[in-house]
Amino acid sequence: MNIAKIALAGMIAAGTAFAANGDGYKMSICSTDKSKLCHNNKEIFLNGMNIAWWNFSQDVGKDANGKLMTIDENAIRKDLKDLRAAGGNSIRWWLFTNNTMDPSFDPTTHYATGIEEQTIKNVGMVLDIAEEYGIVVDLCLLSFDMMKKDYESTREWGGRFDFTANELILKDEAATQAFIDKAVLPLVKAYKNHPALLAWEVFNEPEGMTSTENFGSGWGTTLVDIKYIQRVINMTADAIHKEAPNNLVSNGSARFTMTSDKCGKNYYTDAMLLAAGENKYAKGTLDFYQVHYYPEWNPNNASPFHNPYSYYLLDKPMVVGELPGADWDNLKTGGNLSSDPAGSRLMTIEQAYTYAFKNGYAGALGWTLHEENGGTFYQNTIWSLANSSKALTAIYNLDSTKVKIKDAAASAGGQNGWMKVTYANTDASEGANLTYNFTTNLSTNKAITFTVVNKSTLDLQYTMALKTNAKDKHKEWGWYNGNNYCDVAAGETATCSFPIADFAYWEDDYPITENLGNLAQVIIKLTTGDFSGEVLIDNVVVDGAIVINNFDTEFDTFSPEQTTITKVETFFDGTPATPLAIKPVAASSAKMSVVGNRVMLSTVATGETSVDVFGMNGKRIATLYHGTLKAGTHAFDMSELSKGQYIIRVKGVGIIATQPVIIK
Repeated sequence: MNIAKIALAGMIAAGTAFAANGDGYKMSICSTDKSKLCHNNKEIFLNGMNIAWWNFSQDVGKDANGKLMTIDENAIRKDLKDLRAAGGNSIRWWLFTNNTMDPSFDPTTHYATGIEEQTIKNVGMVLDIAEEYGIVVDLCLLSFDMMKKDYESTREWGGRFDFTANELILKDEAATQAFIDKAVLPLVKAYKNHPALLAWEVFNEPEGMTSTENFGSGWGTTLVDIKYIQRVINMTADAIHKEAPNNLVSNGSARFTMTSDKCGKNYYTDAMLLAAGENKYAKGTLDFYQVHYYPEWNPNNASPFHNPYSYYLLDKPMVVGELPGADWDNLKTGGNLSSDPAGSRLMTIEQAYTYAFKNGYAGALGWTLHEENGGTFYQNTIWSLANSSKALTAIYNLDSTKVKIKDAAASAGGQNGWMKVTYANTDASEGANLTYNFTTNLSTNKAITFTVVNKSTLDLQYTMALKTNAKDKHKEWGWYNGNNYCDVAAGETATCSFPIADFAYWEDDYPITENLGNLAQVIIKLTTGDFSGEVLIDNVVVDGAIVINNFDTEFDTFSPEQTTITKVETFFDGTPATPLAIKPVAASSAKMSVVGNRVMLSTVATGETSVDVFGMNGKRIATLYHGTLKAGTHAFDMSELSKGQYIIRVKGVGIIATQPVIIK
């Protein structure tokens, strides 16, 4: 990704995580100009992009199998670091979206009952990292996707999508209140004073689910009258303003024709919203408007890039919440272009941001930082930060005082980083331990995995341990050993997987189960004696979701416990931030490989052997072989497995090996 680098003075202070009870909220409507937004009482132009999501509708909550949705901290850091390096200062992030993973709903009443603790942690992590880089975050709660009834049969949601609950949130006032009380206010109470909070946005493009004003059949949605949308906005804004009087509330409208009386009708004025709530929710109004613009659907008289802010006769600041994240100077005919000459809408993204900046708008946020193909209408131009960075940089260079929120060190990232560990004559009786403090709840997780590259000339073996904060007499020390081992031959790469259920107390095999909610430390133990050499470790994850540490940016490495570990450092190999190709794992007396849909195993001795298949969540789903295996070469068929990604584990005489495979 070629992103322009801007020299930004100062350094990010280490360890400045937000204190929940602090008074740090900075955004406001400017007192001297009610059409502008201010940050810390200074006018600011939101020069940003849509993160939209790291995983659509799955950045927060818990899936049907009980796995908590957690965002890779490295992905957050890389995205925000790159945005800041390009001159950006703001992001727009979707939270509940269609309510599939969070909140939880009562199965009988379909009313919201609460959100996951991990959801609050996820939001806090994003806000904390954003604050480090001088970026503010617009938190969008819901989207028109909540009324896509066909999601009920979508396999990826695992049966969690509750259309009835979503419809009730819109149409039933008590259900709306339950959603506000159980899902919205817990987040507001936690982060209403966060310095990286920009605003709470109630809906993304609610017009996509309304029958009002000839919006057609909606965007694959069941349609409702806009009065219900207005009431939800009214009630939500009222609750937020009562809990956090200084916090800003907004709404992401799809078109200017729904947000301005000049070219249509503004359905989000104070009067309209208060009336929708029968004047019971007096604080339920918006602080600023947002509008989205895509040239194929909007004539020039409804464009923020052909008319100044003053043209639309608005009573609040206006932010362009979405626009194509690349030049649109090569459009095909189609959409609503017949109402205006096609050439009149051709524009570079730099021209668009500059027009908004110079003509009274309070910000512009391109779609999307994560790459998306604009489709045939845009000649398949890729919308991305790479193609938007020139616009962000141009605005920063025009007037950095209206863009820069704080001094921070930021440059474009993207290198692949590993933790490089140098061992010298390890002691097998003690083990050379790498420790990482990681306070979290793993009670719903199945396995911990990590990638190893053995760069030495000697074979090695790892196991793991977990340390908890347990204090009772049976588990006073809180140390739980893993009962699995991972062998990595000299010069080879392997993915090691350790089922969490197999961890047991070091003295008497007491299971870790009751203390998984009290984890304090993750320990990677080298069990090979007299080992010397370099090892690279990366992608330490729980169920493929919670990244403990993957070293791709400025993360801390694990800490060494023994002097036989002479050095632990971050190693950058200069390649993009993707894992290295996985090679077969081999041991000294047996070798495993995967050829097509077969596991090939060569042994030099006869002995008890098992060949098992695990899902990426660590759950065993099949045993290909278990019994006595004679010396020689053997093949085990995997063709009966469904398409997907798995981990193969072979355990027997002369080998303990794992390897990820993809069945196509």
